[in-house]
Amino acid sequence: MREFHLAIGIAGALALISGAMLLPWSSLYTTAWIVIVVGMAVGVPTGFTYHVVLYKQLKMMGEVPRGWYWRPISFNSRLDPRGRARVLPWLYVGGAGFMLVVIGIALIVTAMITARLGYAIPL
Repeated sequence: MREFHLAIGIAGALALISGAMLLPWSSLYTTAWIVIVVGMAVGVPTGFTYHVVLYKQLKMMGEVPRGWYWRPISFNSRLDPRGRARVLPWLYVGGAGFMLVVIGIALIVTAMITARLGYAIPL
């Protein structure tokens, strides 16, 4: 089932990029930067909050493991259900912000290719 979802995601991304190549490259480029800024505005504060909340939850359980901030996701399984309920929403929202940044970068690359090859409708 995981492979099916991965294949659907890749096919959807390719369809999105193919459709995006029909847009004027300048509007695609502007849209891409808007998507990146929104992704950063969402992802950075929630990522910071995730780390703070995770640190507090680990501290309540006892000693905070050394180097926890390099691989914080691996410590989510150590939390009790109540701790996970406090930590994981911040992780998911921060991950969504990161995905917006990745999508924006893909759109910028698409806009650059479109501008270089001249596929898009000129303004």
